[in-house]
Amino acid sequence: MVSQSGCTRSLIELILDAVHGEVPASVLPILRYCLEHAAEPLTVKTVARAQGIHQRALEYRLSDAGLTAPGSLIAWCRLLLAVEQLEHTSQSQEQVALELGYGTAGALRKAIARHLSVPGRTLRNPGAFERAVVRFGETLRQPVFDQYTRRPP
Repeated sequence: MVSQSGCTRSLIELILDAVHGEVPASVLPILRYCLEHAAEPLTVKTVARAQGIHQRALEYRLSDAGLTAPGSLIAWCRLLLAVEQLEHTSQSQEQVALELGYGTAGALRKAIARHLSVPGRTLRNPGAFERAVVRFGETLRQPVFDQYTRRPP
């Protein structure tokens, strides 16, 4: 169901459909790239380079759209892939964590708790991925203002 490097086309389309009204057209290629390469060790710099823009331009593009910071976007894409694998495969949390670069199952559980506010074991339940996608859509419009933000909220 999931490619070695990231989400399959059907998963990408499901996620993009769910956040359709939240993401401006200028940001969709960035989100699509992050989803397609979620299983790779992405950084803000590598995503910006793949988009043909400078790292700071990527940060400004997301900030100007009122969206979350690039690092958070990357973390969410990787987390969505982890949730999908936990719900739809028999892989252990440890296997999923190592495959996606979390290092340990504990690091994956912390990411799940931080972003989804649920225990990791609940991600085996039917509908967990869809709930995670809804939460992702809600979180997109919660900008993270930092040193790169040009204007306050």
